[in-house]
Amino acid sequence: EEATMNDEVMRMRRPVTVRAWVVGTALASLLGAASAQTPYRVQIFPLAHTVGGLLPKAINEKGHVAGIASSVDGIHAVVLKDGMIEDHGLGTPEAINERGQMAGSKPDWRGRPRAARWGALGSMIISRSGMNSAALGINDRGEAAGFTRVDEAPFPVPYVTRWSLGEATTYGLGMAYAIDNLGRIAGFHLPGPNDPMQAATWSAGAMTLLGAPGSWAM
Repeated sequence: EEATMNDEVMRMRRPVTVRAWVVGTALASLLGAASAQTPYRVQIFPLAHTVGGLLPKAINEKGHVAGIASSVDGIHAVVLKDGMIEDHGLGTPEAINERGQMAGSKPDWRGRPRAARWGALGSMIISRSGMNSAALGINDRGEAAGFTRVDEAPFPVPYVTRWSLGEATTYGLGMAYAIDNLGRIAGFHLPGPNDPMQAATWSAGAMTLLGAPGSWAM
């Protein structure tokens, strides 16, 4: 078991592609077959009827706002548009694209946050690797970027991760905060677990460092 974990950690240290699985389904595309979506009946009601805390997180060019709202069973992902609020169930969106798809995280069956995407057919956990994960950006093609946290000695570290067409690719230590429609990623790179972060972009697997140590790109 220890050898297997070490092998997994070594694979995470270089760009690697893994399959993203969804509980109870076969392998599914990030752009999404209906069977890959988590069933949830979206609730729509007037914004004025909102009960509890409401926190906007992102907005698209159409003025649709993704955010979170408190509920009796936890934090829910919501979309505010046209004076109405859509409740998409448990989760925390961090970004919304022009198609109204959201990216963020939602709890798995153990309650640990996992990178997730919300679309017209429902929500989908797109990563089950590592200790936890989150998608922090999404482009208009439905590709998401964020991080996967891995338990390494002496402490857990995040890896830049891109999710596209049902596959997850990591690009070394760091976090991604945004991804454009060409698949280019912006965030920060960590040279080592104890080193200062540095702003960086990734394109076609190649990293470009920006600014000085201690900076990041969002």
